Amino acid sequence: MNQGRPTPRRTILTVVLAGIALLLTVCAAAAQPVLAKNSTVTVAMPVGQGPDFIIPITPGQYFSFNNTAYFIPQMYPSLYWYGKGTNPALDERDSIAKLPVFTNGGKTVTLHLKKWLWSDGYPVTCRDIQFSINLMAGTPSAWGGYVPGYWPTNISSFQIINPTECSITFNRVYNQAWITNTELAQIFPIPQHVWDRESMTGAVGNYDETTTGAQAVWNFLLKQATTLSTYTTNPLWKVVDGPYRLESYASATNEAIMTKNTRYSGPQKPRIDTLEFLPYTSDASELNALLSGSVDYGYLPFEDSSLMSEMKRHSLVTAGWSAWEFNMIFINYGNTASAGPILSQLYVRQALQHLLDQKQYSQKIFKGFANPSYGPVPATPPSAFLTNAELKNPYPYSPSAADKLLSTHGWTRNSSGTYQCQRAGLGPTECGAGIATGTPLTLHFQYPSGQPTSTQLAEVMTSTFRKAGVDLTATSLPFASLEATLAPCDKSTGDGCSWQLIYASPLVWNPSYYPSGEVNFATSGGYNVGEYDNPTNDKNVLASVEDPGLGGMHAYELYLAKDLPNLWMPEVAWQISEVSSSLKGVIPQPSTLNIQPQYWYFK
Repeated sequence: MNQGRPTPRRTILTVVLAGIALLLTVCAAAAQPVLAKNSTVTVAMPVGQGPDFIIPITPGQYFSFNNTAYFIPQMYPSLYWYGKGTNPALDERDSIAKLPVFTNGGKTVTLHLKKWLWSDGYPVTCRDIQFSINLMAGTPSAWGGYVPGYWPTNISSFQIINPTECSITFNRVYNQAWITNTELAQIFPIPQHVWDRESMTGAVGNYDETTTGAQAVWNFLLKQATTLSTYTTNPLWKVVDGPYRLESYASATNEAIMTKNTRYSGPQKPRIDTLEFLPYTSDASELNALLSGSVDYGYLPFEDSSLMSEMKRHSLVTAGWSAWEFNMIFINYGNTASAGPILSQLYVRQALQHLLDQKQYSQKIFKGFANPSYGPVPATPPSAFLTNAELKNPYPYSPSAADKLLSTHGWTRNSSGTYQCQRAGLGPTECGAGIATGTPLTLHFQYPSGQPTSTQLAEVMTSTFRKAGVDLTATSLPFASLEATLAPCDKSTGDGCSWQLIYASPLVWNPSYYPSGEVNFATSGGYNVGEYDNPTNDKNVLASVEDPGLGGMHAYELYLAKDLPNLWMPEVAWQISEVSSSLKGVIPQPSTLNIQPQYWYFK
């Protein structure tokens, strides 16, 4: 407490206080931003990644950041908001609920909702949470983040105590940070009083309270959500609790226009009237739009980083956007051709990792907006999850090390310089299971089209690998086609069985923020698209979510750094952002990619 000397004359005190009040009034007026009225912000989406799904319970094929971080959260935010500046931490201020309370030895967590409204005036209640959980539990495979045995099938009971207080009891005790940052982060309140129906003409009911009813409701909602042409007119999507609502949508181009929700209950009411999410067919077209002034928040392609000074002359502010992510080349262990058995050999994966020059890629291709990474836990931003050991590369760039690994395991170069298996068999100096004598070390690499950095990366890799005796061919696909190709092998149909190596988007921790591996690397993981299957890793994954501390997490990450479920690649900045100098509140950009346009304003 501050103490001051008593003033003998009240009149003097009054004059002084009046002067201070006047000064504070003037200063406050000067500090307030002058907001533009009827303001519109145009946001450029990455090539081929316009929003194309509207329900926060998002199936795997629509599980991309354009939906889960940009588009959907503006209408249907999760129960807990993650992202404090560049820190991927829980932000209670912007969350629909207060911080969770653990009881019952950690098995039960109680949720207390704040006073939050849907745009039609109805309150957001625990029934909306229950509705969301029931839909997930009724059709768990429809949720892109689903892992058998985990959310929501590891819930023993859900109890509504009153409209704004409810509790979840889990089937056993888990790490509390994992519960909060993974399980509770997957709760999306959705309007039960509008969506709990089996047809557009039928009445709203409580169908979700039975498994068959929940499945019928989900099938109805999914059909509506995949009918893009009705997004603007469908009454289901008119009721939102986020800061914005959908105003119009072009199904042919995936361009979305949103206007502010006047009943938004969060601490910051939207100051921008309209958001336009603009997809582009190429980086060049986006750059032209940026330079012409038709984009307020866009990106500078990495290969054009030399234009950063030019951006300033166009009244644009440059800022690298680092994400809470890890990056890799996916490996298909289920490939039914020779590549499957070849890539299943750890020594082969080690040799390939030795041929990836992450430092060169980071500096030359990504122009310094990338950092080498050697495991499944993000190296940036710093966190307690990351051990110092994971910052050391176990397989540094070394063609000679790759050569030694292959030659000591039965491979020799043929007349064209490509390795082929000379000694088939299961011994320590032989090629390994499923690899016949004479099999060439031939691999196929796929990458997204329309991105010059990916093209340059493919060209460098192809040259390096071929010089080292690995016959690598590379082809590009549109992003949507590449994502569709990236699927587990179904031997009954042949779907997903032909791809070998794919470089797609980095995996960003969203909507789960605890970097454990049950989704991506557990044998039953929902996004274990390459079918990596390792019992030791499965035990480590389980420990990472059950151990009360970080011992299990550290064991998990160090094991995968060396076992190479996929090939580790640099953590590339999500983009080199270019922001109009008059648009404020955008920077710093959240590492979770959860943008908050309600905090943006034009000065």
